[in-house]
Amino acid sequence: MNQGYGSAPLERQGAREFPQGEQGSYPAGSPQGGGYFPGDRGKSDAPDMSLKLLMEVAVGAWAAFAAVCMLFGFSYHDSETEVWSLVLLGAFVLAIVVGTQWRQRNYNPTAHASVIIAGWLLASLMMGTLVGLFSYDCCIGEYWLSQSLQARQNVLPSEPAGAYAATGEIVFADEARVDASKSVGFKDSETYCVAPVASDAPLDTVQFWAAGIDCCGARGSFACDDAWNPKAHAGVVINNQSNVLLRSDIRGKYLKAVKLAEVTYGIASAQEPIFVRWVANPDQVQVNIWRAGFGILLASIIIAALFCVLQAYVISLILNKNRGHDRQTGIG
Repeated sequence: MNQGYGSAPLERQGAREFPQGEQGSYPAGSPQGGGYFPGDRGKSDAPDMSLKLLMEVAVGAWAAFAAVCMLFGFSYHDSETEVWSLVLLGAFVLAIVVGTQWRQRNYNPTAHASVIIAGWLLASLMMGTLVGLFSYDCCIGEYWLSQSLQARQNVLPSEPAGAYAATGEIVFADEARVDASKSVGFKDSETYCVAPVASDAPLDTVQFWAAGIDCCGARGSFACDDAWNPKAHAGVVINNQSNVLLRSDIRGKYLKAVKLAEVTYGIASAQEPIFVRWVANPDQVQVNIWRAGFGILLASIIIAALFCVLQAYVISLILNKNRGHDRQTGIG
């Protein structure tokens, strides 16, 4: 082969030529190093990942999902900042890995596998966050909040509501009852129901309201929780701290229902009344709330385990199919 003046002699290696003495200057991955040139797609686009490795990744993804769920179930109520810091830091690191490895996929033989692994873990982290937030929002948050607040006994319906702003459970005096005849339902995609908590003595101002969702008629019909039970004299206080995702400003909807009741029946309400779920056993209600929230987490974790195993098999089948296609087309 003709060479220009001062040029180094070339050696032919397969289909490429290399200047003598410069083989070591090519990246590991050149024909000298056993890999690929920058921009060369290499022997195959399908990463070499065995089913055993994919199963190990599946276990890691499931563990990440379960850990995040448990963080929201057991720690989020008093460590919100710490939980979000861990979740966001993990998501940031995994996103960086996915982005970096994706840019290297054309010349790094392990980049495709790294993208699959990091992307899988990132998806598990995000799904765990969504499930954890949902369970906390619907149930667990309400339970933890009630446990952090006071429980009051023998409360009269005529007592000022402001004295019970930091209360989670209220057991009313035996004379307290729900006046279903003065109930209303405020329609806003759902029906927000309220009825005054009354007593034998007439009240100038209603301080406490029994409340619920989709459990009453437009007027004079209230069947929320244990309102039908004459032995029920207790209330689980409805707060606005939970239900961030599912229902925004639930207390504001109940206040609109109260305004409607004031106009309809000519009664007066405290400006900041207390809304309660009218129940016979508030402690049992709180336990049921916890069980419902934890049941969501447990069911999600079991389903996630099955899904991760199935996902490992599907990815293995796809990769094997791609490798078979590459062999048939002469790649590798």
